[in-house]
Amino acid sequence: MPLDRLWFDPAQVFIGGRWRTLPQTLPLEDPSTGAEIGVIARGGAAEIDAAVAAAEAALAGPWGRMTAAERGRVLARIGALVLARADDLAAIEATDVGKPLK
Repeated sequence: MPLDRLWFDPAQVFIGGRWRTLPQTLPLEDPSTGAEIGVIARGGAAEIDAAVAAAEAALAGPWGRMTAAERGRVLARIGALVLARADDLAAIEATDVGKPLK
């Protein structure tokens, strides 16, 4: 899957349950060819601080109050979604690191 066909806006990051548009992006290059394969949002200290605060809030909220088994079930559902897209994700990662897909 070419990175230009992803479903998200590359100028955005997802922090604390919402998308935030950032003023800068970074180009992504395929290290094996030097070709630009896409762009990603370029965050900074403010985004790091916001992500840490969101993680702390999640731990203090419902996520932190779940049992290990309940969290495991949520993570298993997420894992199933990742597995369903494994071929696409593998192709993206292979391109991003400049390695052949095998």
